Amino acid sequence: MKKYLLAITLALFLGLVVLPITAQAQDLNNGLSNFQNASGYSNTELPTAMGRIMKIVLGFLGLVCTIIIIAGGFKWMTSSGDETKIAEAKKLMVAGVVGIVIVVLAYAVASYLTARITQDVLTN
Repeated sequence: MKKYLLAITLALFLGLVVLPITAQAQDLNNGLSNFQNASGYSNTELPTAMGRIMKIVLGFLGLVCTIIIIAGGFKWMTSSGDETKIAEAKKLMVAGVVGIVIVVLAYAVASYLTARITQDVLTN
């Protein structure tokens, strides 16, 4: 299972990140200005942009944790009463819940720090 997850993650990373970057490497300045205009970050201050990016990343991580919990529940439902499979499913679900707790705490810390940085930038 871990091998498949690693292979899918690597394939998505290569397909979504590496290949488009190498395809636009010839005209880097034009590509960056197009991205800047399309993303809406052209006139955004750095702390605000960082806050938005952190929210996106933490939202994705929360989604991954939710999928892990669902996978644990599916594994439990299909265990047919086998105690070892049930124990593995419980471990998977606990790991997902711990992951969600970590993501929520990271979101709270990131939101607090972003608000403080933005407040400090605006007051100075």
